[in-house]
Amino acid sequence: MNLRKLPYKAYLFFNRSLKFLEKLQVRSPEEMLPSRPVFILGAPRCGSTLIYQNLVSTLDLAYLSNLHCFLFGAPWLIERITNAPDKFRSNPVYNSQLGFTKGRYAPSECGEFWYRFFRRMPQYVDSVGTSKKKELRIALHAFLKASGKPVLFKNLVSVLRLKPLIETIPEAVFIVIHREEKDMAHSILEARKKMTGNYTSWFSLRPPNIEELLPLSPEKQVVHQIRSTYELISDAEKQYPDTPFFHIQYEDFCNSPEKIIVDVKNFLHQQHVQVRKVSAPQSRFEKRSEIKIDKALYNSLINYIKKN
Repeated sequence: MNLRKLPYKAYLFFNRSLKFLEKLQVRSPEEMLPSRPVFILGAPRCGSTLIYQNLVSTLDLAYLSNLHCFLFGAPWLIERITNAPDKFRSNPVYNSQLGFTKGRYAPSECGEFWYRFFRRMPQYVDSVGTSKKKELRIALHAFLKASGKPVLFKNLVSVLRLKPLIETIPEAVFIVIHREEKDMAHSILEARKKMTGNYTSWFSLRPPNIEELLPLSPEKQVVHQIRSTYELISDAEKQYPDTPFFHIQYEDFCNSPEKIIVDVKNFLHQQHVQVRKVSAPQSRFEKRSEIKIDKALYNSLINYIKKN
């Protein structure tokens, strides 16, 4: 059967019907996970995709690839029959289009996997039901059992699900990526233009205060979108002091990928996530500096950030 030829609703139904196979892989979802799952967090356009690509290509980590996401109802099954990290590592790709990396073994945000457990809209989720918590732990148990190694997830909407994630997965470890605010804001505005042909249509994360942001001008919207994102992370750090968070600066990573990757590896070891380094990263990555949005809009953005 060629799943690609199925109507989309039938494709979703097929994937979601696979969860009974996951349950057969797991004795008790309440048991401690075999390894602590690691999550990447950050605002849109913070550089998370580049860092995600580098971490899975240099450290021995499992992850959800585009191929896993094709069978998002049973990613553990894909994990059993393929070795995505080795295949991606043999020909790593360090570019992407608005967070998407081409190639079946390339790391993915895999939204459909996470929509099994969290609603699509509103994106901000403060709690989930007991059954969904159980299903998520079953899925993680099955995937970790199949991979036999720690797993790294990158789905930035996780920021809007932090409370239920931490409460459902108390073993979780978080890596937070920061970037110069003006550069993130510029990149979000650029993404808006690429995606919709204008600067006014919303792009990516919709924080809980989005209704307050919608009446603002585009440059103000994106600044507060970014700030609201990091406020949610900061609030979670305060609310869950026993949950480990590790912070990375994107610019530092670009200047010295090797150092940041070693820092991440050491942090994970401190959290009893045993991961080994299997290859070396590039020596550095160039940071983009050219302005790609309307100049007047950019100037308004910079002035707003300086005054606020």
